Amino acid sequence: RDKYSWPLVLATPFGASVQSIEDIKRVATQYPTITRRYFESFGHKVEVVETAGGTELYPYLSYGNGPVDAVVDLTSTGQTLAAHNLAPWSPAIGDVYPVLIQARQS
Repeated sequence: RDKYSWPLVLATPFGASVQSIEDIKRVATQYPTITRRYFESFGHKVEVVETAGGTELYPYLSYGNGPVDAVVDLTSTGQTLAAHNLAPWSPAIGDVYPVLIQARQS
């Protein structure tokens, strides 16, 4: 990992009964397409709850059908995840890099 990337991680609450990918039924994320593809790569379908921020709170909220089992989110230091009692799984799903796209001038 370099200084211009951030890991996208799967994280679950410390002490949760989730031990494997198959135990995860609902996931909260701002990255629904990547999340679905990640789980599908294991042959596992999950319900994806799309968030608009505050993703780390969703395991503790009754959202729709109750709390989620896990979150997929960007992290740089892991401090926000730890502050919300979430443990990132290793390895990360992947690294996210910023990209600047500029329109051509006519």
